[in-house]
Amino acid sequence: GAPRQRGTLGTPSDKKNLEETQSIERILRTEPLSQYRVLWSLADWKYAGTAMFIKKHIKPIGVKYRLDGKAGHDENGRIILAEFDSMLVLNTYVPNNGWTDEAFAKRRLWDAGVLEFLKGLKKPLVWLGDMNVAHQDADVTHPDFFSGQRNTKLPEPDPENAGQPGFTPAEQKRFQEHLTAGGLVDAFRKMHPSPSKNAEEAHWSWRGSPGNDNPLNGKYYGRGMRIDYALVSTTMATHILRSDILGHGANRTGYMGSDHSPIILQLKAQSKETETKEHQDK
Repeated sequence: GAPRQRGTLGTPSDKKNLEETQSIERILRTEPLSQYRVLWSLADWKYAGTAMFIKKHIKPIGVKYRLDGKAGHDENGRIILAEFDSMLVLNTYVPNNGWTDEAFAKRRLWDAGVLEFLKGLKKPLVWLGDMNVAHQDADVTHPDFFSGQRNTKLPEPDPENAGQPGFTPAEQKRFQEHLTAGGLVDAFRKMHPSPSKNAEEAHWSWRGSPGNDNPLNGKYYGRGMRIDYALVSTTMATHILRSDILGHGANRTGYMGSDHSPIILQLKAQSKETETKEHQDK
């Protein structure tokens, strides 16, 4: 068929997807969602894609769907970058590191592109999304369990890529490079500096399937990782009012049917005078 229109839900030709699209459109017409315009960046399949909701009275200066300066959308719809007067807002769905050399290479290429973007920042950045990496041991419930995970059907990977995807030394090292290059602060860790030792608490944004439908997935029951982040430029760190994970517990209370919990970031509004002074101080 024709290539997908990545910036719109479109009009699917098959009945099942048409009904799903119409259902989404009806929901978006109800309050409070009707107060927002929606930016879409979609993949050909449902495994990827991103959206950004912006209040209708707020007008971005510009919107991009890639980080490399090229026109068009990322082929898997993983990027939305909105520019405003005082900051950039980036939403990403980072590719999973996977278990194979091919997947490792794709993730390295993605991370390298992000690093170049961060090195060239001209404005403060708010970066949100599924980063598909747990930065440190404090960001998983059971570090030894996750670092010891292997795909037994594949050869032993090199030590840098060994472990649960999202909890490998290579990914953690590159994520730290991103934080350093972009001058970024992990908002959740700033507001919750003491790591939790209770796997039931709201400190983990991803939890595996309980295993009801597939017992093999039940190995993640009661375990979790923090792989969804809100990152802000250091100049904005003092404006963080709230950064929380909204779901908790082995049975994924508040996860709304997903294996990922919603997260929230609330920032204090800045006056023009404050923005100007902070820019000069920087």
